Amino acid sequence: MERINTEDSPYELSLEITASGNAQNLIAGSSAYSAITESDARLGGAVSLDYYGGDVEKVQLSYEIGENYVSNEGSEYAKNCVDLQGIKWYNIFRYFEELNMLLPVATEFDEENNTLFAETDELGTYCVLDMEVLLQTFGVNPDGTQTESVEMQMYSAPADYDEYCVTFVFDIRKGRINDGQLNNLKAEVREFAETVFAEGRNVSIRIMTQDSSDFNGDSSDFINECEDMVSLKKAMSQVKVSKYEGDLDNYCVITDAIAETVNSAETSANNYVFTLFDQTDSVFEQNLAEELGNKSKENGIDISVITPSFEELVGFQKTICDVTGGIMIDTFGDFADDVYEHIFDETYEPKKLPPEPQKEFDAILITGYERITLDSILYPNGENPTGKDTDTDNDGLTDWDEVDVERGFCFCKVITISDFSHVFRMYLCLTKHFPYVILLSETAYFIFLDLLRKVNP
Repeated sequence: MERINTEDSPYELSLEITASGNAQNLIAGSSAYSAITESDARLGGAVSLDYYGGDVEKVQLSYEIGENYVSNEGSEYAKNCVDLQGIKWYNIFRYFEELNMLLPVATEFDEENNTLFAETDELGTYCVLDMEVLLQTFGVNPDGTQTESVEMQMYSAPADYDEYCVTFVFDIRKGRINDGQLNNLKAEVREFAETVFAEGRNVSIRIMTQDSSDFNGDSSDFINECEDMVSLKKAMSQVKVSKYEGDLDNYCVITDAIAETVNSAETSANNYVFTLFDQTDSVFEQNLAEELGNKSKENGIDISVITPSFEELVGFQKTICDVTGGIMIDTFGDFADDVYEHIFDETYEPKKLPPEPQKEFDAILITGYERITLDSILYPNGENPTGKDTDTDNDGLTDWDEVDVERGFCFCKVITISDFSHVFRMYLCLTKHFPYVILLSETAYFIFLDLLRKVNP
């Protein structure tokens, strides 16, 4: 729980969980719905609780509230209602994805220890709300009367939640950008992307490249528009240092990618463009420069440049930033925070998405008990984002077809039995490390069933 119970947290959260499986499969961290559930009423952050590899029977969440957040002395609400006095002015809420809404869960109180707790049979996103602030939001006065013309809401994501489209243009010219520099640039963009996706923001990220130009056409290339980390990582894997070298040296026409972005932008979104390039032999098509600047300003497209420079930036790169409200970043390192704070005007705190499902499992093979790695995380047939179903053992059957998915597939242990002589060893292993997903040959399957009947009639 250390990612939740930090020094500056207003509470300490603890869990008591009854479930099948392995307690190490419990994942706790900041919720991807933090941005959606953000409100003046929320105490601290929204917490995401997930458990893989077994069935959850019962969970008790206990929030011990810090001393500085307990007292509501002088509150008119507390004066008129005993149920809002002391620690009782807080309540535990859960975010229901299917309703896109925060709803209260039955909350009990240990007033002596400043603790509120709730018992449930489901994990998910939870937070603590200040009921006084919530009542004020709903227009409920301390005396119980209600303010007229109050729009009732339960902290669901508003329909007009700000939409953002952020474009990153990578300079990939041979001899101008090396692999190390490009990897650093990609790492910063990935950090920014993971943070905004973890916060649940309505953001799409467009990836483009800018190559050497022959001055006879557009030298930019659109890779993909990404709305999650899977598609972003796939797009990033296509961003590589170019092998092409222009006939007229390695000149880069920065306006090519900017023009493509400005002309194709969806103006209903908040558009931000960050062009990342090396200063050497980077030029601008002057007859387009003024037109692009004016069009960007009219359509609310914010254009920024990220380029190492020991001198103050001048010319078109400065002009277009000034005209559109963009910023100039003079380094290829540590710019994720500058990008984030420029777009959202909020303090940057990097966040991580919950870890991806594992693809390494304990297995019993012909060679004995060992660790195996599937070629990919296990996906249903046709749903692997790579576009190809994996077949780790190359037997013509996909991994999905060979795994008993009813037992929790990729979050459980996997046992592969292809020789009946190992069935008994598998049974002994099962009694110690239950539950498992079992991969059985047909012969081994029937022998194993017979063994189970004898041991557990």
